[in-house]
Amino acid sequence: MSEDVTRLHTYFHPGRYDIHLKPDYHGATFRATTLITGDLPEKSSSITLHAADLTVHDVHVNDEPAAAELDSENQHLHISAAEPFEPGDTWIEVEYEGLIKDTMHGLYWSRFTRDGEEVYILATQFEANHAREVFPCIDEPEAKSTFRLSVDIPSQQTAVSNTSIADVTRVDEETSYITFEDTPVMSTYLLALVVGDIDYTESQTADGVTVRVYATPEQVGYTDFALQTATAALDFYNQYYELAYPLEKCDLIALPDFAAGAMENWGCITFREAVLLVDPDNTSLATKQLAANVIAHELTHQWFGNLVTMQWWNDLWLNEGFATWMANLAVDHIYPEWNVWEQFISNDQIAGMRLDSLQNTHPIEVPIHDPEEIDEIFDAISYKKGASILHMLHAYLGGEDFRRGLSRYLERHAYGNAQTEDLWQALAEISQKPVKDFMSNWTQQSGYPLIRYETSEAGLRLTQQRFKLLPGEAEEDAQTWYVPVSAVDHQPTFLLDRPSDEWKEAPTMPTKLNAGRSGFYRVQYTPEDRERVFQSYSRFSPLDRLGLLDDTFELAKAGYTDTASALSILGNVKDEQSDVVWDVVFLQLTQLQRVFGEQILERIFGPELTGTQLARLGWDGNEDESVFDSLLRPVILNLAVRCNVASVTQEAFRRFRSGQAIDPNIRRTVYTTVARGGDEDVYETLHTMHEQTDFDEEKMRLAQALCSFSQESLIERSLGMITSDEVRKQEVRHWLAYLFSNPHAAQPAWQWMQDNWQWLDDNFRGSHAFPDFPKLAARSFADQDKAAELENFFRGTVPDRSLDQAIEHIHIQAAWYDRDSEAVQKLAES
Repeated sequence: MSEDVTRLHTYFHPGRYDIHLKPDYHGATFRATTLITGDLPEKSSSITLHAADLTVHDVHVNDEPAAAELDSENQHLHISAAEPFEPGDTWIEVEYEGLIKDTMHGLYWSRFTRDGEEVYILATQFEANHAREVFPCIDEPEAKSTFRLSVDIPSQQTAVSNTSIADVTRVDEETSYITFEDTPVMSTYLLALVVGDIDYTESQTADGVTVRVYATPEQVGYTDFALQTATAALDFYNQYYELAYPLEKCDLIALPDFAAGAMENWGCITFREAVLLVDPDNTSLATKQLAANVIAHELTHQWFGNLVTMQWWNDLWLNEGFATWMANLAVDHIYPEWNVWEQFISNDQIAGMRLDSLQNTHPIEVPIHDPEEIDEIFDAISYKKGASILHMLHAYLGGEDFRRGLSRYLERHAYGNAQTEDLWQALAEISQKPVKDFMSNWTQQSGYPLIRYETSEAGLRLTQQRFKLLPGEAEEDAQTWYVPVSAVDHQPTFLLDRPSDEWKEAPTMPTKLNAGRSGFYRVQYTPEDRERVFQSYSRFSPLDRLGLLDDTFELAKAGYTDTASALSILGNVKDEQSDVVWDVVFLQLTQLQRVFGEQILERIFGPELTGTQLARLGWDGNEDESVFDSLLRPVILNLAVRCNVASVTQEAFRRFRSGQAIDPNIRRTVYTTVARGGDEDVYETLHTMHEQTDFDEEKMRLAQALCSFSQESLIERSLGMITSDEVRKQEVRHWLAYLFSNPHAAQPAWQWMQDNWQWLDDNFRGSHAFPDFPKLAARSFADQDKAAELENFFRGTVPDRSLDQAIEHIHIQAAWYDRDSEAVQKLAES
């Protein structure tokens, strides 16, 4: 690729695509014709379109023959003729052929097994820049057009696209010619097609929109939950936005092979099976909640992303940050008993803060200079930090002004494109508050603040400084944000908009700052105040308890305080009953274990940390227990295993060998526990179970177990499976994550990654998973020599930021170990 992106929409404005595809359903190619109607703004000797992996046979411009030259490096198709093209209405017709791939982007095969034979579904995935692999186009978000898609299909199969079928013509006994209705004006990456043996369940919204959930005939019985959730979410969004969903139908399709979690194609949303299909006998509550969230996320994209689209990828967060936040709003409305806003903080906000603690993070509004950088920003900054600052803005503006501002933004830019400033303007007009001033430094600069304080005669003197896990440039540490500093049981909130200021109406310290963890910042207490705040631990809300613990451990990791004193506060959590608080404890202690050794939790805590909750929860749930206890049980059991509580390991083996059904909420814990302590016979049993199940979540539970053994020979067997037909390509990233998380497997996995890099490059370059590979490799290492190995191996082969983050992660863990290992070991010995 070239060093900078050439924006082709500047030179040609498409308005309509008529695309006819003729796939070879027994091979790996397709033939096609695309007619593009558009506007050429000025006289030009050539017209350039995007095209990748296409073989062009014939080109006509305005019914006249033209020459075509493919630039494979830049994925450009240059079209020229003997005379320059005149400005104005222009139509370009291209006949070509392309590839049906196995890489889960462009036009690809999705496979499943029926009665021992492979069955194929034809599917598309075009985001971010893969539409060009199926038709020549201006493959940029700003280049919105209408599309009329037609396709030849086997007559006994079903075809689904963005719009309803307009016409069916029988070509011969085996083939039908399907034409779909014109789409709304939309970006190329939202066009979609699925063809295969699929069935559906159906419902309707209050406004009469037909909602269907498609799956293979074997799986369609598991679509009820998705249908219920999708219908309710569409009804909620219609009312909230005061802008009706504009299509007559909305289809949700579960695909056996799918690279991401889901894709918001307008009216034809595609999903990985695990986040759409819910089997009451096999789906855990956590996965059921995830499915609801992903469904709601993709449906809000029908407005944020599809109806109004970011002008360029630097504003990706306008799609993904909003969809992440709005999904929680919808799920909270549909399933209020889940209390999803607590999970939003423990999952989304914390993930955003962890990535944004790096020197090598990036702003929410991030410049895109190279096409490969687009996949790199589908990360926790665009999604989770973006959602978190919207959560903060929602609190600042108030719910009704926030809602009305969003409605104005959507109505004003419907069927068009927008930038971040357009959103701030709409919200400011409604709220009459300085939204741009409040938000710009959150979206245009990297990082977030650490708030410190000292008592003064006027109240509290607050200071802010960028929080980083490793020291960086002093001028960056001097960054400032508009920070809404709040305190538990205290009003009003104080807006800190400079490096230091007096809070004259401050609460009396000590008290818990950042009430409800609503702000995207950390707080450092004085040692004396921290001790006194923790004395009031039990009276705080779960989110305030979560915030105290998370800030304390992250400050220790960064060297602002010591890890031994952070560990000493965990005596407060023995009686804790909140699942989200224990989620944070588990997250922090798991990372501690990776850096300070596998036995460190057993030596420090033994059975005492989890004993109270183990006794309260036991192994078996019941119909009367709360959602939160059902979510907490596997966390406590898993943490007890990591603390080497022998009775838990013994019970896991007993249940595994009993032959009785295991509760899906604890099944992953049972499988991984017996793997950690198991032998080759246990491996064979798990491997057979993995081969025999077709249910996606169960397969991934078993995959994690197969990656959790300590024996070198069994680790090598699991590594060998990755490139085999036993592991779907959509699962490869998960297998590597599981293996690198296993301290016994980290070094063999690193060697495997180096030995098999060409295979990974061939199959995943151009996917959202590709930039993650160096970060997966870094997660278990706290050795500066490993940082040098990653630098030498990856530099020039993966995006720079991805590698820089991976290396920084190793430096952080190495510095943490060097600084605190002696004190942590003394604590363990005591």
